Amino acid sequence: MGNTQGIPASSNDDWVVVPIRRTWFTGLCGKIEIPLDDDKYDSRLVNNPIASQGLSSNGGRERGIIPKHEYNNKIQEFNTKIGLGRMRMLQIFWFCIIIAIVLPQAMRFLSQDIEVWMFMVLTYIPLVLLSAFNFRHMKKENEKVKEIFEDWNRFGVEVEWFYGSKHQAARLGFKLPAGSRQGQVDESSGV
Repeated sequence: MGNTQGIPASSNDDWVVVPIRRTWFTGLCGKIEIPLDDDKYDSRLVNNPIASQGLSSNGGRERGIIPKHEYNNKIQEFNTKIGLGRMRMLQIFWFCIIIAIVLPQAMRFLSQDIEVWMFMVLTYIPLVLLSAFNFRHMKKENEKVKEIFEDWNRFGVEVEWFYGSKHQAARLGFKLPAGSRQGQVDESSGV
């Protein structure tokens, strides 16, 4: 499972996991986005009474913890802050890569007396700065996600963010409160 901040790969009894789909386009531009699909809400997390009227045994009230409008607002804020922030980070990434490739070659073309150390400096300094910027962005992104969903602590929901890796897509995990799972079992069994 690797370093996934303890988030499982898919939803289970304790976690509601929202995976971020990867495509070739998101790999190049970096923008990530969680779609707002009315039919894909997890009823353990999102209170969506319109989609489930008459389906639940308690008079049309859904068992979700978070109101639908608040969930939608937070996901839109997530898409704006994290999705666009990652896109900006990747734009800077590609810019630094281009600078590291073009600048030394331009210097060599303009001046025949370029020395090896000048070539190394022009190549490695942008790459070192890029690495530092990338690690800083990853750390800040985790803090931003915690900040966005911080007020859901009043519902007892803990939020974890896995940045993603080469082999695993990014995902947003919501750990449900301990009592909510037991409450759902009691309601469904009629106890």
